[in-house]
Amino acid sequence: MQSPRNDRHQDRAKSSEAARKAAQARFAALAPKLDDPTVIERMQARVAVAEARQERIAKRAAELRAAAEAQAAAAAAATAAAEAEAAALRAQAEEAERERLASANAAKAQAIELMKQQKLARDARYAARQSRRK
Repeated sequence: MQSPRNDRHQDRAKSSEAARKAAQARFAALAPKLDDPTVIERMQARVAVAEARQERIAKRAAELRAAAEAQAAAAAAATAAAEAEAAALRAQAEEAERERLASANAAKAQAIELMKQQKLARDARYAARQSRRK
């Protein structure tokens, strides 16, 4: 066997290339071929898994859309109910305000009527005093 010191660089490169090609050939021989039934079976299994995954994703997306639509409908119903309640409260407040104004007007009318009666009584007393003085 020769010592590595006596080898030239080209010889070492050739032997390295030959070893690399031999390793590649061994690896290629171990690799399964595309027409091998086990390879075909594994590829079909992968395709089936991928299809099932896509179906699950589509189903999940449909469920999320349905949930979002249901949530939007519930929110719309809640908003409509809140608006109806607010309208009822406004109507009730307006009715209470009308009643308050009506009672205030009635009290004002009573006060005016009382003031008229008091003035008539005062005028009558004044007229009586004036008639006694003459």
